[in-house]
Amino acid sequence: MPENEQTSEERRKRRAALLLLLALLALAGILLAMELQSGKVARDTGGTTVVQPATSSPTTTTPDDDSTGQPDAPGPGEEPTEPDTGPGFTVDQGTQNGGSTETDVSTTPDPAPTPDPAPTPDPGPNPDPDANPVAMPKITAGPDDPTNATRGTFFFTASGATSYLCSTDVAPTFVVCSNPQSYAGGTFPEGIHTFQVKAVSAAGTSKAATYTWRVDLTPPPAPTFEKTPDSPNTSDTATFEMTDAEKEVAYECSLDGVEYTSCKDVVQLEGLAPGMHTFCVKAIDTAGNSSAPSCATWQEGSGGGGGSGGGGGGGGGSPGLPYTIGGAISTPLRPGGAAAHINVTFSSPNAGNGGSGVNGTQVSNLVVAITSVTGPNITLSRPCTAADFALTQFGGAYPFFVPFGASSLSSLGFGPGTWPRVQLINRPTNQDGCKGATIHFSYAGTS
Repeated sequence: MPENEQTSEERRKRRAALLLLLALLALAGILLAMELQSGKVARDTGGTTVVQPATSSPTTTTPDDDSTGQPDAPGPGEEPTEPDTGPGFTVDQGTQNGGSTETDVSTTPDPAPTPDPAPTPDPGPNPDPDANPVAMPKITAGPDDPTNATRGTFFFTASGATSYLCSTDVAPTFVVCSNPQSYAGGTFPEGIHTFQVKAVSAAGTSKAATYTWRVDLTPPPAPTFEKTPDSPNTSDTATFEMTDAEKEVAYECSLDGVEYTSCKDVVQLEGLAPGMHTFCVKAIDTAGNSSAPSCATWQEGSGGGGGSGGGGGGGGGSPGLPYTIGGAISTPLRPGGAAAHINVTFSSPNAGNGGSGVNGTQVSNLVVAITSVTGPNITLSRPCTAADFALTQFGGAYPFFVPFGASSLSSLGFGPGTWPRVQLINRPTNQDGCKGATIHFSYAGTS
């Protein structure tokens, strides 16, 4: 090849290589400009910078001549030369400057790690939602359980209390009360009752303390004798055995009208004087209710005699045959009203004086007792028993003498002030059961 032709061929190759390099640099600048103009930067949760390309279509640039980097067409007899694209690369960010490319990649530094939150202090066990800062009172005393009292007094205490609130089942609204707190007779009818008290202080009001008890106004049945002495009794001792239909009762006994005293269910009397005697017993339940008395009359030794019954009974005397004692009242009784006097009557078959020098039968003691009470209005909730009546014995002088035939205290010269008398007690409870009631008495006389 001639020298001038070889030189021309080398210049053409160098020019083609230069144009190819310029074209590649121009394309790289266009791509870089597109990334800078339409790209967006996002940060993931881990702190890494992520370049997200825009969604717009890419821009195509066509070089036109040598100044734009387009290679000349091959001359005659020359083979087309494939451009050498060189190794591929990706540009994140950059600028085009004087035909060269500088890459400037900036990355936002990861933020400092967020410190863990401070642990929440353990509050301990869950507080009791029912807890109360004010201590509940303590009830230290109240009515017996059971009791036959319709009143009540309660004692209580509470630390730091400035006042108290009280209520009962019959008045359930809490009201300011004193310590002790008392309720009048008649407040609590028969049945189960409750009393409640709360303590009040500057911190608030406490829960209520409760006291429960039972009011029992029903007396037990009258006792039943299982054993009594014979009449006449030739021994100077007499034995009585009693039982009652209600369990856990106590007994009170009386001989010849003296005051009732506590006794057992077996009683043995010794050293009895000859003549008529009357032994009475009452049952007392756990609430303190007293039954009607049951009485037994018998002749100790020789002479006299008698029996017992409603409105009348047996008596005794000396000398001779038994005589009869009776009595009745005609004055109506009212709760708390005047007492009714009993003009005791006598009927004696003894006409002689028995060597006493006084005509008639001598009486050294006279006893009247209530054996039972009956009536149309008596119910369990409205009882009427011997315990509702107060009985006063004969107050005249002993001995006195009963003549042959019929006589009475008035005919014997005793005034009404000395006669036995009965009064209806004014109870705090309903006493309608005693309306129209009949009182059954027993009478006995001792020589």
